[in-house]
Amino acid sequence: MVAELERCGLLLQQDKKLTSVVGLVTGESLPTSWWSHPRAQEIFNILQRLDDIALPTRLVAKKVTLVHRRLWPALLTVATSNEAWQRPVKETDAKRIQERLLAVAREVHTESGKHVVVLEPWSDWAKREHVKPIAIDDARAALEQAVLNIGGTSRLLPWHH
Repeated sequence: MVAELERCGLLLQQDKKLTSVVGLVTGESLPTSWWSHPRAQEIFNILQRLDDIALPTRLVAKKVTLVHRRLWPALLTVATSNEAWQRPVKETDAKRIQERLLAVAREVHTESGKHVVVLEPWSDWAKREHVKPIAIDDARAALEQAVLNIGGTSRLLPWHH
């Protein structure tokens, strides 16, 4: 899985058509959530292992997208570009914030067993991870190529909506 993520630059967590972690593990296009699949624990474990080299975002088609570390400068650049597709910036819904790349979002398991989304400013994340932005045209081109690598088109990226 690591090799495929490194090769493509990003992978969807689950998708019916595009290259995804769930599809690679199961060899299937699942009509429902992967949590109900017999190999769910294996999928979960793989996703946990990818945490060190991939940042989950809602980059491609508003779906959970694992972005490889080598594309983090491109992702940071696009996320902090403050373009029209990201507005309005007064969003309060965590999912919409993620879809507009307005913050880094992490799912955290609480003591009660619930999942909550914790949002972090890109500037804080970039400082902690030592990521620097690049030229915006280079950033878009790198992310668009990565989407092509998984069988998609650039139309699936948020700045094309």
